[in-house]
Amino acid sequence: MQSQKNYENMLKWVEQKALKLGADAIRSVLNVNSGFSMSQRNDSIEKMEESIQSSLRVEIFKDNRYSYHSTNDLNQDRLESFLDKAVSMTSYLEKDEARRLPDPALYPVSMPEVDLDLVDPTLSSMTIERKKKLLNRLVQSAYAKNSQLISVTGEFWNGHSHVYGRASNGFSGTEEKTYVGMSVEVSMNEPGGRKPEDWKSVNARHFDDLWDPEEIAAEAVKRVEQKLGAEKIASGIKTMIVENTAVARLLYPIIGALTGKSLYQKRSFLDGMMDHQVGSDLLTLRNDPFIPRGLGSRYFDEEGIRAQKRTLFDKGILKNYFIDSYYGNKLGMDPTSGSFSNLILNPGSLSPEELIKNVSEGIYVTQFIGGNSNSNTGDFSYGVMGHEIRDGKLVRPVTEMNISGNYLELMKSLHAVGNDPYIFSSFRMPTLVFKNVNFAGK
Repeated sequence: MQSQKNYENMLKWVEQKALKLGADAIRSVLNVNSGFSMSQRNDSIEKMEESIQSSLRVEIFKDNRYSYHSTNDLNQDRLESFLDKAVSMTSYLEKDEARRLPDPALYPVSMPEVDLDLVDPTLSSMTIERKKKLLNRLVQSAYAKNSQLISVTGEFWNGHSHVYGRASNGFSGTEEKTYVGMSVEVSMNEPGGRKPEDWKSVNARHFDDLWDPEEIAAEAVKRVEQKLGAEKIASGIKTMIVENTAVARLLYPIIGALTGKSLYQKRSFLDGMMDHQVGSDLLTLRNDPFIPRGLGSRYFDEEGIRAQKRTLFDKGILKNYFIDSYYGNKLGMDPTSGSFSNLILNPGSLSPEELIKNVSEGIYVTQFIGGNSNSNTGDFSYGVMGHEIRDGKLVRPVTEMNISGNYLELMKSLHAVGNDPYIFSSFRMPTLVFKNVNFAGK
């Protein structure tokens, strides 16, 4: 594998060649990735894959025209032909005055002093035999918890990525990360022919941040056991508690409504809401790229714009959108970044168990199934699974229920926030409690 210096020199050559061929500006990104995955179904290894891949993507800016190209062939002779075609093709596209590289003032002058600690050096020396033992422990631990399981599938994966970026107006940066994870999926039989299944998955930048295989397996088995006998319950307006692992699925359309693309295309229910109260006082949501070992942590974004902490909602008041340079030019807005890093919702002081004790009637949602949302209006409808709550206790599992409503109303109905942010995701969300949610059942 080539050295970091060789890759950096390759991008310099790509930039110089594209400019010589007639491009006004160019942004180039070189990805060098390696990955490993292995799965075990019951007692047998089902799949084992290993890959090493390098790819180059270039964005060409010429006469207010823009094009995007990618290749896996890094041979210099063929790269020259690739760049020649890329620059030539750009001339045939429609002009777009908003297509240009970001203002160089937005690039990092120097990297922040914080060490994001995104690389686990121990992963490169982890043997396949050790990975197999971890995977077998995961699967066998599930069977040890419940011998009535009819199927157990475990998976182990890890990888390493190195990204080199360069822009012809002054940006140059590299980003290196590792990742590792384990998951297990389990299923059971129950009367009536149903075969409930559930899973648990954990992933991190460093191996020592994962749960032990036994802990992962125990959680998956507990979750599938809690689904036995699940049924619809009566429709009604109820309190909804959303488990921390499921919050990302519920809130993702809100993040989508914050993007410059949605604003420009008039497909955002949050358009025109800057500095307006759109949620309850408990809704304080931040984008924090500087969490050590965070799955979304970074020093700069896809355009090279330097990473910054930003508050998206402050006590329910909308304070920021996700604006990249292109849609910033279109909308006449200052770029912030076109994507999120780590999303942090300020946690509360109560555990999930304490939140449940405070609810007389409601549903504890552990999973969203299907459904859709309207980005223009904020209307949504989702299928849910979970547990009925009565008098502060989980009394029975529920399934085939649906919730419907509007995100602007839902955000204002946020009633309580747990103390348990989910760390195995870039959506580091705690358990959330919403009042007066419309559930449809039987």
